[in-house]
Amino acid sequence: MNTNTDGVSAMSAEFGGDMPGDEDGDVKTRYEMVKSWLVEADASNEALKKHLGNVLEIAHTWQPSYATKMDRDTLALAAQAIGYKPPNHKVRHMPGQWHAPSEEAAYSMGAMGGKAHDADRRAFEAWMRGHCWALCARWDGKQYVSDAEQGGDVDPRAMATRRLWAAWRDRAALANAALGA
Repeated sequence: MNTNTDGVSAMSAEFGGDMPGDEDGDVKTRYEMVKSWLVEADASNEALKKHLGNVLEIAHTWQPSYATKMDRDTLALAAQAIGYKPPNHKVRHMPGQWHAPSEEAAYSMGAMGGKAHDADRRAFEAWMRGHCWALCARWDGKQYVSDAEQGGDVDPRAMATRRLWAAWRDRAALANAALGA
């Protein structure tokens, strides 16, 4: 067995005995080569850990609604592997990401109706204009009404505006509730 004191003996023992080669020179060369590989592997490992930490930060910040249990379990396993602890921050949703409310929340909102905010109403009217749809009723400060509905008559066009407004208002209230706003 090789008895060099510069680490060659330790490596020989680790790899199961004497290293083949021409005396100390060839073994030393192989040892230095393996040692350089270990240094490179450690550097790559640190870079991968940093990258995985960044990926986990994004995954915990932008939580897609389509993530499955397997996706969440994989993220948890990766976090455990590198010792990642997600920071305590509010989840931000990705722009354009679809967030459907629960059926229970939607039913409750339909039964009770959402709060009407003036900013929501102005956005609704802009949305209607964007679709080139006429507002067939006027806002009286509380609801959309039509002059044609005086005396108990129902104006179907005003009813359509009220239906669209209710859907818009309730969906905005559900979305804000989901975001904790």
